[in-house]
Amino acid sequence: MPSGSHYGSSGSHSSGGASRGGSSSSSSRTSARFSPFFSTIFIGRGLRTTVPQKYRWMSVLSSFLIVAAIMVLMVGLVLIPASSTTKIEQDYAYYQDMIAYAELHPELIKEATVSDRFLNESCGKYYITYSLDLDNGDGHLEGYSFSVYTLSTAPRIDDTIKVAVNSATVTLDTDSIPMDSKDIP
Repeated sequence: MPSGSHYGSSGSHSSGGASRGGSSSSSSRTSARFSPFFSTIFIGRGLRTTVPQKYRWMSVLSSFLIVAAIMVLMVGLVLIPASSTTKIEQDYAYYQDMIAYAELHPELIKEATVSDRFLNESCGKYYITYSLDLDNGDGHLEGYSFSVYTLSTAPRIDDTIKVAVNSATVTLDTDSIPMDSKDIP
């Protein structure tokens, strides 16, 4: 019987080796370990399992999927903060353009009434909510500002403010922004 570095060798003198399914204990251990019909997979520290060769593609596929998922997660973690910053910058540019356009077209400047003001604790600034009448006379359009005010600069409840709108006819789909948001960083 072989031992040491020759342990499990199919050239042993016992029952013809692993490829013929020998009957000795060393041959049967060899057939499960080195057979072309089985593959040993090591999992973590010291854990291993034997998988039939016809299912080996599943272990390769699952390994690939795990690596791909980790890569997608890493890319996502990098891109999410970048995309949210871009969205804020896009909104800022959009509303600055809306205010500038309304200054050139006075029919796009409407009066609104301040409903309330709130502290945004995450940035330490106040924002206001406001409403303006719908042109059909059937209700109000509700809006709010960015969190850009201090307590002393925020308009008070029931104050009238000027807002820029994106259409001369105020409907529930009209977009608006307070005119005093111009050039506020």
